[in-house]
Amino acid sequence: MTKKIIYRLLIVIILIVVTDKVVGHYLDGLYKKNRCDFSNGKLNVFLEEDNVDTIIVGSSRVLHTIKPNILGKGVKTLAFQHKHIYHNAVIIDLLKQEQKLPRKVLIFNIEMEDLYIQYEPRLLEQLYSLKYYYSKNGLAKELINRKGYQESLKFLSSVYRHNGEGWKLIAYPRTNLCSPVSETGYVPLIPNANDSARLSRSLIDDFKPYNFKKINPKVIALLEGIINTCDEMNIDLIFINAPYFKYHPEFIYASNYMKKFCREKNVRYVDFNEELITGLEQPEMWYDNMHLNDNGANIYTKYLKSKLTE
Repeated sequence: MTKKIIYRLLIVIILIVVTDKVVGHYLDGLYKKNRCDFSNGKLNVFLEEDNVDTIIVGSSRVLHTIKPNILGKGVKTLAFQHKHIYHNAVIIDLLKQEQKLPRKVLIFNIEMEDLYIQYEPRLLEQLYSLKYYYSKNGLAKELINRKGYQESLKFLSSVYRHNGEGWKLIAYPRTNLCSPVSETGYVPLIPNANDSARLSRSLIDDFKPYNFKKINPKVIALLEGIINTCDEMNIDLIFINAPYFKYHPEFIYASNYMKKFCREKNVRYVDFNEELITGLEQPEMWYDNMHLNDNGANIYTKYLKSKLTE
């Protein structure tokens, strides 16, 4: 009787493992074919295109605020909504791995909250959109494993790396939900009548106290890794901090830390919250406190261009 139970249990385990491998392989194929603006289709498109001279990497504050066409030919942004330093450090490491780094300049927008240790849980959650690369990129695996020992167990499953996104890979193409990827990487926030109310609301929501206290040493190590990569590949690196309509006072310490860090590393850093950018004092240029609308993006990008040529 015991042997029969064990035999049946082994059959069930084998069926589960085989099913997991088959479904995982199927989802891997859908992921690699995806060229729509969901489930990293944007990254797939970028990795198959020719190398460009300048890449600007960052969060939505790059995605919606920097217009590569104004900066010139050979410039693209590679930016992701709600994705910060842990995610974007892996993106740069993937570009290096796939030999898709820029030929000349890498501009990296660093969010000041990222520097604080209290923000790490959110940074780790943002990494999950790169689960596909857990077994393909050492930095992705290292950072995801910071969530705990259970991560290495979860990733024994081939399906798990598509958890939360796999249904999109199946459903979206069948329903023709395929937003095209922006050619330059810029996605405009078109000015509308709600901008003023949204800005006012964000000036309340964004100014709740963070109670930041300690710099995250892992973030500093990642910044050093980006610096080393650019030195190795002979790429000019510039760290920037995009403008806010009103700057949270708890970000000032982090920005000063970045200044000192970049000075010691001989890397250029520009905090645009310390620059007087004519036009951006007008509320109608803003989508909310941290994002410019399309009109504001014109002003900021032109100023960025002049600053970069200094």
